[in-house]
Amino acid sequence: MKPNSNFTENQFLLSSAQLQEQLEQQKALASVIVRIRESLDLETIFQTTVTQVRQ
Repeated sequence: MKPNSNFTENQFLLSSAQLQEQLEQQKALASVIVRIRESLDLETIFQTTVTQVRQ
């Protein structure tokens, strides 16, 4: 294996981890949006948002 091959592999693994983290953040945001849309009560919207952000 070439020395550059390890560097490239490490970059790929780092990029994959970053993409996975972004995906998890997007899923959490989507979940908050769905719950907000289910409720028209402002207090419930705020409480749901706070609860989801803390997770």
